[in-house]
Amino acid sequence: MDDSFKLSKTLGSARAKARELASLRPAPGTERAALHAHAFLRDHLPPLEKLQRALLHFLGEALPEAQKLERWAAGRNSPNPAFAARTATTFDRFHQQAVALKTALQEALQRLSELRGLIAGDAGQMERDLDGVRQEAQRLIGDIAEKDKRVSTATLRVNFTSFIPLAKVIDEIVSLAQDGSFTEETLARAVEDLDAARKREKTLRERHLAVTVALSGGNELIGNLQALANATAILGGDLANVRDDLRALGDAPPACLLLRLAALRAGLATLEAEAA
Repeated sequence: MDDSFKLSKTLGSARAKARELASLRPAPGTERAALHAHAFLRDHLPPLEKLQRALLHFLGEALPEAQKLERWAAGRNSPNPAFAARTATTFDRFHQQAVALKTALQEALQRLSELRGLIAGDAGQMERDLDGVRQEAQRLIGDIAEKDKRVSTATLRVNFTSFIPLAKVIDEIVSLAQDGSFTEETLARAVEDLDAARKREKTLRERHLAVTVALSGGNELIGNLQALANATAILGGDLANVRDDLRALGDAPPACLLLRLAALRAGLATLEAEAA
């Protein structure tokens, strides 16, 4: 099976990405994202790991029982009502466990989806903050151009975008100052303002990247959990069908019992691999 479908991998990936975001030094406008990363690590990850262990324990019990029942049904020559009754009780318990696990997975999904919405909001706010920094830098460049009409190079004429590093703009101003275009005081103020904008932009970019990466990890985990919840729901129905067949068992197994058991065994094995 492709490792990308394994729960341990998506849990580990989400954990690493959240830790990276949580470890970044706090900066104005990025505090909420760090708090949400800490919330995932503290409030969401431990219950998910506990749920994974419960799911694997359940599958570790159910799969051998399904295999044993399949062998019994395939080689059965005489009725054994006592065995069928005991096994029906066992599979009824498995059915109830599957229903409980499906509910737990769905509740975990709901909580995680709400957190994902908050983190997506953090990413959106950072994008707006970045736009604000770029607009401020463009305004500063315009102010400089007003003071010296000779500031008309392509670097300063184009609209400021993320593709034009502020360091390049500062270098341009320094070169103009060297030929007397600016006084020392004007240069110092312009460089200081633009350098502050550059640092602010750099910090926001780093935090925005970390938030985006963490969001991708959350999306992968949610997709994995949704697949597990769907598979567990189907499994619960399969277990109930086998239980009902066993309860109705007469002198010979129902024609569909072996088919049901083969499908159940395959479903249990697949789910066990995905939950690992």
